[in-house]
Amino acid sequence: MRFTQNILLITGAIIIPFLTVTAQTAVTLEECHRDALAYNKSLDIARMDMDYAETAIKAARTAYFPKVDGSASALFLPDFEGISFAGFTLPTTEEAQAGNFSGSSGVDVPGFDLGMSDLQLYMAGVSVEQPLFAGGRIRLANQKAERGADIAREALSLSRAEVLHGTNSAFWSLVAVQEQVSVLEGHVEALDSLEDQLRVQFELGIVPRSEMLKVSVQRNEAKLRMVEVHNLLNLTGMNLARLTGRDLDEPLRAVAESDAEVPLESFMSIAFDEDISRRPELQMLKQKHEMARLERLSIQGEYLPQVGVNMEYRYLRVPDLMSGSWNLTLGAGVSMPIIHWRERKHRTDMARIDEMKHEAKLYDARDQVAVEVRQNRLNMQASAQSIEVAQINIEQAKETLSEVELSFEAGLNTVTDLLNARVAYQRAAASLAEARANLEILKSAYLKSIGLL
Repeated sequence: MRFTQNILLITGAIIIPFLTVTAQTAVTLEECHRDALAYNKSLDIARMDMDYAETAIKAARTAYFPKVDGSASALFLPDFEGISFAGFTLPTTEEAQAGNFSGSSGVDVPGFDLGMSDLQLYMAGVSVEQPLFAGGRIRLANQKAERGADIAREALSLSRAEVLHGTNSAFWSLVAVQEQVSVLEGHVEALDSLEDQLRVQFELGIVPRSEMLKVSVQRNEAKLRMVEVHNLLNLTGMNLARLTGRDLDEPLRAVAESDAEVPLESFMSIAFDEDISRRPELQMLKQKHEMARLERLSIQGEYLPQVGVNMEYRYLRVPDLMSGSWNLTLGAGVSMPIIHWRERKHRTDMARIDEMKHEAKLYDARDQVAVEVRQNRLNMQASAQSIEVAQINIEQAKETLSEVELSFEAGLNTVTDLLNARVAYQRAAASLAEARANLEILKSAYLKSIGLL
């Protein structure tokens, strides 16, 4: 047992000084926010989704404008044998002047062949099409594209809030561990000093060796705890480095801008904002519900009359038969569905069910978010209360330690009493640091839950 303790102490003696002297990069919460927002890949994807949705809006708007298409073609038939026209007799009548043709004039028109060893056909043209009425589908398509952009924008806000909340949690967790390291280092230094003092007294025969060994055991346990806390410090620092895009081996030191005590009264007097309308998830579900409604209207529009006009300017040339010429053609068309075997009803019912499903999801999400906001508010109040208790506890532990130290010097308290007082103070200080960091994390969670992060 003693050999194992010695090995652990030697390991701790080697690791702790190395961790202590390693150069650390000081970072503030604002710097971590900036680096995390710039580095996070999910934000890059969300930004690309938003750019895609905004481009889709531009593409949908083009449906309002006429479409202009050009075409050109050439046809060559090498095995074409020509065109033959049969002969016929010209009709005539005795009453030709009255326009009544009957009988035969006896004048024959002989047949003839167009001697063409091949056939060549050249065509080119420009056409313009403009829909006049498409059942409202063009307008609805533009509205759906706008809703898609709104969804992409809210998704970006959601990703940003998640990144900031994750960064806040990592930052304040690192602050809490740093405070624990600082308190534990002071605890180890005090035990070292006490051990040296008792060693002198033992050598002078004032105290038994058992008193000195009690301090040694407590110091050894504290140093073992120091190794664990330093390992936790490295892990929390690596997590923050990962979120901010830094090298995982780069040691970070979180610098809190404010370490002011937060009394319970300041939180009890806050008028907590419970407006959840800004929550990105709810905005996304709201826009999806709207898109489902627009899709239903678009399906209905497919079965309405479709009206459009077109203009075509075409060039046609057939060598050895007709010279090239340009011709203008104007046209208008109406398309109306007649019998689709109730397809319209079934598709509309499907779209209506989908719309109702999105509405139900929206209402359910509102209830869940409302509960989440209430929970975060209660957690904040409980955390503020725990800070107040921890502050009272550390004041009492500090006062107790001071009294026990004086009594120990006067010989009124034992080493065990002094050690217990020191451990109580160390635990109270660690609890206060953890409570403060936990409050900051809960504040971040609350702001995220109401869409203000």
